Amino acid sequence: VHAGDRLVFLPGEAVPFDGVVDGTELFVSEAVLTGEPRPVRKVDGDAIVAGSTVVEGGRLVLGVSRRHDETRLHRIAQSVGETLRQSESRLRSADTIARWFTPAVLGVSVLAWILRLALLGWDHAIGAQGWFPSVAVLAVACPCAFGLAGTAAVTAATGALVRRGILVKEAGQLERLGTIRDVIFDKTGTLTEGMMQVARIAWRGEARQDLLALVRRAEAGSSHPVAQAVRGHLESLGVDAAAGQAGREVPGRGRTLETDEGLLAVGAASLFEDVFKPDDVDASMTTSWFGLDGRAEGCFIITDRIRDDARDAIDRLHARGYGTQILSGDRQEVCD
Repeated sequence: VHAGDRLVFLPGEAVPFDGVVDGTELFVSEAVLTGEPRPVRKVDGDAIVAGSTVVEGGRLVLGVSRRHDETRLHRIAQSVGETLRQSESRLRSADTIARWFTPAVLGVSVLAWILRLALLGWDHAIGAQGWFPSVAVLAVACPCAFGLAGTAAVTAATGALVRRGILVKEAGQLERLGTIRDVIFDKTGTLTEGMMQVARIAWRGEARQDLLALVRRAEAGSSHPVAQAVRGHLESLGVDAAAGQAGREVPGRGRTLETDEGLLAVGAASLFEDVFKPDDVDASMTTSWFGLDGRAEGCFIITDRIRDDARDAIDRLHARGYGTQILSGDRQEVCD
């Protein structure tokens, strides 16, 4: 794949190339890059960053602007490789020192035996008690351990961290872990689940369960992450989709469905002429409204739920004397 090529990506696929949107309109997730869990609308000419973009709603036609080996994602992979190469260079340095270290250790071991011979006599020196100090010197100061232990520890630690999604830019940073006093966390996908979930449904008045079946029918087939969260919540409540065709998409706003009761709309507040203010809703929450003929009857309150183990991890760090901070591309209200 070269600059100037056009590629097509379907919902759920990650984009491995830097480029621009070519003539389409869709929603993508950039949570890895920005920390914002809500999907981002992209139109013709908008930039796409490799490795941090996942297609959520619609089909992406990408005009490639850089080869894979020129993308930010590739530079991150190179950084990990450089860390491992630094470990190899440390191994060579250890081998250089070991050339002088090995004769020195052998000399100390022989000297220990000679001292036992001089002080305690031949009979003692040739016995097990006489050889024990010399063998102990060789075991404790083993040149093989000197040459391999440090590099093996760095390589093993780097690999273990990469498997847990933690990138180490320089092997020397591992040696400075003991001096850390503050830990800075990303939010989305680290302290939170990294996916949208419906916390509750707010109603204008009396709950209208009949509308929920219509909402699930309207959202059927949509790949938008909000629609997926709504469908998952309704499924958990045991709500079956009403019979009939799925709704049609209103780009950037939501979906609509023709019903016997009127035009059902699900999505942004701009789809309705008459909305209401749910209780306990703030800027950190995503809202998806639903109702008939321009009047909102209910609202799905959607959040990115905090991970179950996040609070325990923070408490353990505080107990050990570490300070904690959040560094996120999300809004301040969400981080608070």
